[in-house]
Amino acid sequence: MNATITLKNSIDLTNKCGTYLSFNMKLNTVIEHDWFYIEASRDGTHWDTIAYLSGTGTDFSTYSLTNYDNSPYLKIRFGLTTDGKAGPSSICIDNVKISAFDPSSTQENYVFCAGTSMATPYVSGLAGLIKAMNPSLTALQIRDAILQNVDDKSSLSGKILTEGRINASKTLSSIVSLPLSATTANAVPIHTRYLSASGHE
Repeated sequence: MNATITLKNSIDLTNKCGTYLSFNMKLNTVIEHDWFYIEASRDGTHWDTIAYLSGTGTDFSTYSLTNYDNSPYLKIRFGLTTDGKAGPSSICIDNVKISAFDPSSTQENYVFCAGTSMATPYVSGLAGLIKAMNPSLTALQIRDAILQNVDDKSSLSGKILTEGRINASKTLSSIVSLPLSATTANAVPIHTRYLSASGHE
């Protein structure tokens, strides 16, 4: 058995880029027997598979549709297929949204975001640079190097542990003099370059 639901209207992505699909989902299917799938089409006749899922779970899902950037026609459909050999299955989707960026727009296309999700890529990236410069450092040593070399910010007082903002230049400079592990003696050197907040090396 196969059932589908298709978004009523097509979407014009002419001069748009960075297209992605997002929605809330509650999936309850029998693994390897029932499948929920997402498809996209440029003409309403030929469909490309975006995702094929089986199992259970509740999630906010996003899928890249950048292959359809600048396309004058895009349609999305959701489907549920089953072999009928197992118990009942169900799928609930809500808040379906297709988003894209218009490079020519003069409107504000970005919003301010805050929180751990925004900070994580910066801190983890700095941790990776530290590990590359001195592979012998432990996770705790890397953590301490980051926390002990922040820029103090009065606006962060009483809000976070360090009351400051990470400073990559200061942190990397603090570990340059630390001894390298003997196991890295024959390793290929990694050349790093970093800038201070003022843009100077």
